[in-house]
Amino acid sequence: PITIEGLTPATGYTAEIARSDGDRLGGTTTCSFTTMEYTVLSTFQVTNISTDSVSVAWDYSGTKPNTWSLTCEGTDGTSTTQEVAGNECLLDGLTSGITYTISITCPSLKETDANTLVVSIPTVTITEISSIQNEDGSILVEWSYTGDMNPAQWNVSYTYASEIVEAPTLISTDTNSMLLENPVPKAEYIFT
Repeated sequence: PITIEGLTPATGYTAEIARSDGDRLGGTTTCSFTTMEYTVLSTFQVTNISTDSVSVAWDYSGTKPNTWSLTCEGTDGTSTTQEVAGNECLLDGLTSGITYTISITCPSLKETDANTLVVSIPTVTITEISSIQNEDGSILVEWSYTGDMNPAQWNVSYTYASEIVEAPTLISTDTNSMLLENPVPKAEYIFT
């Protein structure tokens, strides 16, 4: 078998086999074929964005590729490529404040401007954090922030100083505050 690469999609070809010494071959020495259609993106869009990740999805027509290749290049000089079998992808480990160019390709993809997205990763900066102890002994921790988005979730870790090193406790909250009920009496807490 012979594999011929680099052909144009949706194009008719005739292949001929011949001897390299100039002698003629008998029998069937040619075959004709048409390559599969182009794959054409109908949509390529951001479906979710956070301060360290972007989710993208796309629809297409034409030939279905086995895999897609997504390349993510940042203005900070970083570049990663991911192979994807479906038609959606999460690109994580990104840096807030950096703009990324995300391009998608597959061997049969028709090149258009729609194959590239430019995404700026939003920044969120905590400007102030405070804690107060309520009359019932619980501790209310609140923080203020500025940024390009309102985070859907905050991750707060806390620990307290003791002779035994405690692993931090991690909780998630959808507001910019948290309430620690039943704290250890006279312990010094550290919130992050």
